[in-house]
Amino acid sequence: MTSVSKNNTDQSAALSSLLDNARKRLGIVHPLILDFCRHWLEIRQGRPVPHKQHFDPAAIPACLPHTWLYQYNPAQDEFTCRLAGEEVNLAWGKSIKGMTLRNIVGAEDAPTIHARWKHLLERPAILHGNRNERLSRHWHMNAERLILPLADGSADGATHLIGISIYQISDDHTTAPVLRDQDIIVIPCREI
Repeated sequence: MTSVSKNNTDQSAALSSLLDNARKRLGIVHPLILDFCRHWLEIRQGRPVPHKQHFDPAAIPACLPHTWLYQYNPAQDEFTCRLAGEEVNLAWGKSIKGMTLRNIVGAEDAPTIHARWKHLLERPAILHGNRNERLSRHWHMNAERLILPLADGSADGATHLIGISIYQISDDHTTAPVLRDQDIIVIPCREI
């Protein structure tokens, strides 16, 4: 075995171990979410948080309709959607690209989600949630999602959140809380 092939084998084994650790600790169910997580782990290159420019949509084409990206603007203390796949827009009933988190989820739910997302950037950490939930006061669905921080390379720390959400719209319009803390798992990036 050449040193190059041994190195590739070692890297592949290390990635498999990281992915298995993430899957077990986070409780990832959907195979697309597992593929999304695998790509994020591949592009980390030894850093806790990978750079946004290393994220390669061509590496995970089946995930793209379910993918979204938000940029945090510290001056305005606001998250703005920079990218939303077709399935994400369908779940929200409109294109959410360019909209702020508050405009998407509504004034009632924005503070809870904003605080949670800001924590993911500051720590940095990853979040997985899977349950029947009220995404906002307008939409009821079963959703499994994974939210991962990205750095933009020009600033210290994470500046973006990229996620994948697999939605199944529900006909049940009973009142359900927005995703609760006990329904999510947050793990610091350094532990994965």
